[in-house]
Amino acid sequence: MPEANESLSQRPLRVVLVEDNPLDAELIVATLKRAGYALSFERVDLPEDFKRQLRYGNPDLILCDHNLHGWTGSDALKILREIKDDVPFVIVTATLGDEAAVEYIKSGASDYILKHRLDRLPAVVGQVLREKTHRVEEKKLHDLLVTAKRDWELTFDAVPDPVFLLDHEWRVLRANEVATKTLGKRFQDLIGQLFYEQVQGSVEDSGWHRLASLMEGREQRMDITVSRLNKTFDTYCIPLRDATGQIARFVLTLRDVTDQQRAEAELKASEEQYRLLFESNPHPMWVFDRETLGFLAVNDAAVKHYGYTYDDFRKMTVKEIRAPEEWPKLLDDIARKHGGLDSSGEWNHRTKEGRIITVEITSHEITFLGRNGVLVLSHDVTERKRMAEALKAREEQYRSLVEGTPIGIYRTAADGKILSVNAALLRMMRFPDRETALRMSSSELYLHPEERKQWAALMARDGVIKDFEVQLRRYNGEPFWARDNAHAVLGAAGETLYFEGVLEDISERKQLEMQLQQAQKMEAVGQLAGGVAHDFNNLLTIISGRSSMVAEKLNANDPRRDSVEEVIKAADLAAALTRQLLAFSRQQVLQPRILDLNETVANIEKMLRRLIGEDVALITSLDKTLGRIKADPGQIEQVIMNLAVNARDAMPNGGEVAVETRHVNLDPDYAVTHLNIAPGAYAMLVVSDTGVGMDERTRLHAFEPFFTTKEPGKGTGLGLATVYGIVKQSGGHIWVYSEPGKGTTFKIYLPELTAEGEPLPASGALPASSAGGTETILLVEDESSLRTMVREILAARGYRVIEAENGPRALELAAAQPQPIHLLVTDVVMPGMGGRELSEQVASRHPVMKVLFISGYTDDAVIRRGALRAGSFFLQKPFSPEAIARKVREVLDTPREKAAPAEP
Repeated sequence: MPEANESLSQRPLRVVLVEDNPLDAELIVATLKRAGYALSFERVDLPEDFKRQLRYGNPDLILCDHNLHGWTGSDALKILREIKDDVPFVIVTATLGDEAAVEYIKSGASDYILKHRLDRLPAVVGQVLREKTHRVEEKKLHDLLVTAKRDWELTFDAVPDPVFLLDHEWRVLRANEVATKTLGKRFQDLIGQLFYEQVQGSVEDSGWHRLASLMEGREQRMDITVSRLNKTFDTYCIPLRDATGQIARFVLTLRDVTDQQRAEAELKASEEQYRLLFESNPHPMWVFDRETLGFLAVNDAAVKHYGYTYDDFRKMTVKEIRAPEEWPKLLDDIARKHGGLDSSGEWNHRTKEGRIITVEITSHEITFLGRNGVLVLSHDVTERKRMAEALKAREEQYRSLVEGTPIGIYRTAADGKILSVNAALLRMMRFPDRETALRMSSSELYLHPEERKQWAALMARDGVIKDFEVQLRRYNGEPFWARDNAHAVLGAAGETLYFEGVLEDISERKQLEMQLQQAQKMEAVGQLAGGVAHDFNNLLTIISGRSSMVAEKLNANDPRRDSVEEVIKAADLAAALTRQLLAFSRQQVLQPRILDLNETVANIEKMLRRLIGEDVALITSLDKTLGRIKADPGQIEQVIMNLAVNARDAMPNGGEVAVETRHVNLDPDYAVTHLNIAPGAYAMLVVSDTGVGMDERTRLHAFEPFFTTKEPGKGTGLGLATVYGIVKQSGGHIWVYSEPGKGTTFKIYLPELTAEGEPLPASGALPASSAGGTETILLVEDESSLRTMVREILAARGYRVIEAENGPRALELAAAQPQPIHLLVTDVVMPGMGGRELSEQVASRHPVMKVLFISGYTDDAVIRRGALRAGSFFLQKPFSPEAIARKVREVLDTPREKAAPAEP
């Protein structure tokens, strides 16, 4: 390695290349590397980049081209001098005139090199780096010299005693500030004057002649009284020799011992008082010999407290009142004592009876009876320490209880500043550490500031907060619900010192309450919607039926026929709306089958693509491990299509719809936070989009009938309500997740079957004939207009119809009927007696009878209790004359063994 690099502490040479030609830069770097330099370099060609390297790169050397794009090496040199003047700067350029070279050197450049003479570059770099090293070393030496001189002057002036520097004739050469203050003279008045004249005021009777031995090179020390100042000084004088060994100067120090001498006199006068204090002190005291460690004196308290007699103590050393294992510590403690008062902490002492006591020791070195002694005061803290340890144990138990409890505990100042929190509160609020919490105010944690004001008002009024439910904000910004119980801690004057409280996270409980409220609301809305649909279906059945009967009587060319057919179409549209209401209220009769949800999705995929349009991408992802479910295939298809249409409408500018299935196992933790869902295996159907999303208010109302965010005429608001009803009636659960601008995801959970059920139904069945017959039919319907219409439809096709307005009347007619009744056509829900109960009682008298249930309203609870069993025949209101005729013929023609019996 080059010599210059050896001073860089084994690190690479940091070079900034100010060069706009990358090839020239590579050539420069290669030249230095061949010379043995370990380089760390940055190439820049803009002033801003050059300034950044100077400020943050800490370079050792600048190699700069003369001509740059838009600026020159002179500009770079000016920038360098402004930012970091101590970095060597070398011009490396293709051409440079003598005048320009001279200007660079005058401006501070270290050297210059022509690019066709790059062989000189390593030597120049080594030279400028060595020069920089020399400059750094010279500056260090200069700084050391200046520092040493300044330190000497500061030390000289900082000496607390008067100090004089005198020549061999005793003239003052220098004096410190304390000297001028002591003598009451100005510094300039002392310089050059005879020292003893300035101090004593006259030559006579000065006493300074006793320092004559200084001329022989010996140090002198003595007490001299200065009557002019009324002080006595401990005088210490040291001769200083020059380079030839001759005494040239003296350093004279005066220490004022006036007060010390006075104190010594006073001490002698008070020794008797001190002796009395020693003897009468209630705490044990003794004096021991520093060399032998033997007791020299003990007071009465020591004799009484330790149990030894005076004679015992005089024969003992201080080691003997300590356990042997503490002797090394004792000897070390004595060895480090060098005068002054010393508190050497706690020790274990042993009494004559062998009892171990804990004492606090305070000692002071004294001269006692001409011997170097140590005066000791012993304070027994055994009981205090025991109480302190018990208190500490209780505090540790309390702290462990507070830190270990799962409920957040806090303490805040009267202004809201957080004073302390336990570990549970740190976790609850997501604080990164305790220090972060203690820098905050509790008011910063409230999601709604007005709730903080309400809290403060309650506290000011009652001094206590009980079960205060509030929304707070965690440190990461996440809102949550909490319950706060707190009280004010008051001072002696009744002022509030601080608040203490406990905080519980009740977010899960609040979430379940909201889910329960939503479920109850949806249930209530469903019951209302179902009731409306039931009554409306009866009316629609009459409207549709009577219109169809009128249409049958009109020939094809009758101009009135078009109007009648329009009435029939309107009734059909209204019937579709009531079916959606029944789906929402879970009061439609489903025809569940065991089915593969993946096949259902695959079968309607093409239809979905046409439905959502070309500007929306459809992505399907089907889980091959998915179990089978039991549901109505048509209804599940309707669910998927309704959700897909909603997704399309939420993406007016196109986007992406994803339909996926997945096998999931919902654990108890999930069930705890989602109302009415049981743990277990589910087939999950997910429909998500990249659309505009929903806010929280819209999301909460999404499944309600007739609620829509679309423009008038663009939607009925029954799409999602229908989805909700189908999912719930199929025994499933549906959740929606959405945020404005982040799209929407619907997750549907349908229970997977735990055992193989009935096979998938065969397709392609032909519709039943609507031809009439001669069988006897018992018709039971509480709506008279509807009952009359159905009777006329069936009678017109040759059937013998017996009609009844309710269950009891039907039982009377059935009991009085001698001939067999072939078919019971009954409404499912009627006042007093429902269709199932009626069918069971009539079947006991007419065992060959078959049953056809009709209804526009079937209560969900009745369905779940088995009012309709699998295989029962059912016709949904409203229906056309053709539909009722076809269904009656289908039921009558079905073999007895394939039809569900009338009884349960």
